[in-house]
Amino acid sequence: MGVNHKETLELLDVVVNKFNIDYGNMKICDLGNQRMWSSLNIEGIPITRKGYLLGDYFKILKGVPFHVSIDLNGKNGSLPIDLTKPITRPVVGGPFQLITNFGTSEHVPGQYWCFKNIHNLCDVGGLMYHVVPKVGNWDGINCGLKEPHCPYFYNSDFFQQLAELNGYEIVVNKIWNHDHIVPKRAREECVCVYRKVKDTEFVEEEVFSKIPLAVIHNPSKTGNYASGGM
Repeated sequence: MGVNHKETLELLDVVVNKFNIDYGNMKICDLGNQRMWSSLNIEGIPITRKGYLLGDYFKILKGVPFHVSIDLNGKNGSLPIDLTKPITRPVVGGPFQLITNFGTSEHVPGQYWCFKNIHNLCDVGGLMYHVVPKVGNWDGINCGLKEPHCPYFYNSDFFQQLAELNGYEIVVNKIWNHDHIVPKRAREECVCVYRKVKDTEFVEEEVFSKIPLAVIHNPSKTGNYASGGM
């Protein structure tokens, strides 16, 4: 899904300022080799026909000293690491003060380990920022897609329960839709920013599996994580 609107970046600035965090002292990890849409018209970083790289935005425009991205396909300089398996901090250079999930987790078949890896790689006091498809959206013709965008869809209650089970501070938990078509199509996204306030173990898999999570699609092309088709 990538970064499709400047509000994604503006919201991050608001949160970083709220907690007096300095980009110049941050280590950031993106899930997925994140691209930003060319329609954002961001000056000062390289652009290709597929848009900008989020890593360039952080490193060049925000002065972030350490940035990595994790993507099974290894594209755009990402680390070719499987999010469905345990990831240790030394392998990726963690812990991180910010982990972004801008439309990646919904493609990952091992949801438990995906969210557990986010938890484990995040430093105490760090932020975990999610922008993912909402249930009933991004799922076919009604939102201008030939097939659903991904197999997994979320709602705000999912993020509320995940926070309660793991002791996260919820900074933001809302829904937005940046579709430019009028009337807007079914492209709502769940937006959640957590702050990890204590160093605890991630919730057990049996408990995690009881959090409501919609599974509606067996992807053929779009969102086929195993084939690197994200």
